[in-house]
Amino acid sequence: MRNAIAIAVLMLCIGGLLGPPRAEAQTYIKPIDGYVSGFGGYSFPQKTDIESGGIIATDAELDNSPSYGGKVGIWFTGARQKLGIDVGLEGDVTSFN
Repeated sequence: MRNAIAIAVLMLCIGGLLGPPRAEAQTYIKPIDGYVSGFGGYSFPQKTDIESGGIIATDAELDNSPSYGGKVGIWFTGARQKLGIDVGLEGDVTSFN
């Protein structure tokens, strides 16, 4: 009985390995992919030393300030198949007072 079960399990495993071929899903990758993003926050700076024009202010207290900005970028995905990475450019604008 054990031999019959072992042979049946073995045949199922071999059948699963040698089953009908399956097609892999094709994935379309855009050659150029762009993005736009925004961000915001609030800064709480610590006391610091500031130097300007030969004058040094030690332990200067800076004011808290909102900070916001945006980014625009573009990816070139053509190198993905050869190098395994995407190459891109990004521009960033930030406002902090």
